[in-house]
Amino acid sequence: IPGRTDNGVKNFFYCKLRKIVRNINRGIEIPVKGTMQCRHLLYMLSYLLQNFVIPLRGAKGKMMEHIKGDKYILDLVSKNTITDQTVKEYMRKIAARSGIPISD
Repeated sequence: IPGRTDNGVKNFFYCKLRKIVRNINRGIEIPVKGTMQCRHLLYMLSYLLQNFVIPLRGAKGKMMEHIKGDKYILDLVSKNTITDQTVKEYMRKIAARSGIPISD
């Protein structure tokens, strides 16, 4: 992103990811407009799934030391508030609304 530092981009990304996690945790449908925004949201949900949810699934409530990331997101995922099924269901709903094909 032009004019932003690497740290600024990282902070922006994690801020958006926290908002998504907050909405999923509260059961709020994530509003999206247009195909590009849907693709972006699907990417963010995929990132959440691959980097937080799946690695912590086998931790049985304990934090795994080698997983680094946002503490707020890690706390919700480690408490099983957000599961891989929850994230995948959100991905399916968004893809269905926008007509974007996804694979499981």
